[in-house]
Amino acid sequence: MAEIAVRNVGLRTALQPLRYSSFAALWATTLTSNFGSMIQTMAAAWVMVSISDSTFMVASVQAAASLPVMLFALLAGTLADSFNRKMVMMSAQIVSLVASGALAALTYAGGVSPFSLIIFTFIIGTGYALHLPTWQSSIRVQVPAHVVPSAVGLNAVSFNIARCLAPALGGWIIVSSGPALAFLVNSLTYLGVIAALLFWKLPNTKTAIRREPIFGSMISGIRYVAFAGTMRITLCYCFAFTFCGAVLWAMVPLIANDLLEGGVSTYAYALSSFGFGA
Repeated sequence: MAEIAVRNVGLRTALQPLRYSSFAALWATTLTSNFGSMIQTMAAAWVMVSISDSTFMVASVQAAASLPVMLFALLAGTLADSFNRKMVMMSAQIVSLVASGALAALTYAGGVSPFSLIIFTFIIGTGYALHLPTWQSSIRVQVPAHVVPSAVGLNAVSFNIARCLAPALGGWIIVSSGPALAFLVNSLTYLGVIAALLFWKLPNTKTAIRREPIFGSMISGIRYVAFAGTMRITLCYCFAFTFCGAVLWAMVPLIANDLLEGGVSTYAYALSSFGFGA
């Protein structure tokens, strides 16, 4: 009985951030958006397999989706500290919404090419790269300080739920209705996040401190990491894992299609296995 009680307390603690309406609304819509992002990336890779025989182009889809995070994450964090976070997140969501909608229309019209697919995937990834650091840094103004660890944990759960289930949903959409609908579904998920942001009342955090220039703020962040030993070690682990893992993630469409001689369902099962493992 004591063990069950401890587990119940642990579960209540983990779910405590959902008691705060602003966090709950943004978490739920972000979960939906994570589903859409996984479906979009999956559909883009499968479209590339069908329109190009180049293994380089197929791998470039994953590169185009991931590269913006490497290029713009530091800038996004600086923007989150220097400007209204609500507006930064809304701008990022609108960029992804427009790009995903345009890709859906182009695919439906039969005009998508390997080059245009890469470009649109990169733009959508840019919106994600600008949104993610701002959303994560906004958690501490959505919930009290003692709830922040649980809120961060729920964000990780949200991402991995999408990794588990979104590929199956995406595979079903692609098989039944084609990739254009998959891209459209992704574009619609951004509307939920935008709506939640519109109703989010951001606390007034204006201070008399002079805003640091963007470039200077980025240099300060790099300097902090350079002298923070624990942070350096953590980043090295993350880099090693992501660098090695990205090679496999980029090749999964080709493994499913060529080596396993399967279809989009095989690809979906392979992607879902990453989520279940996480």
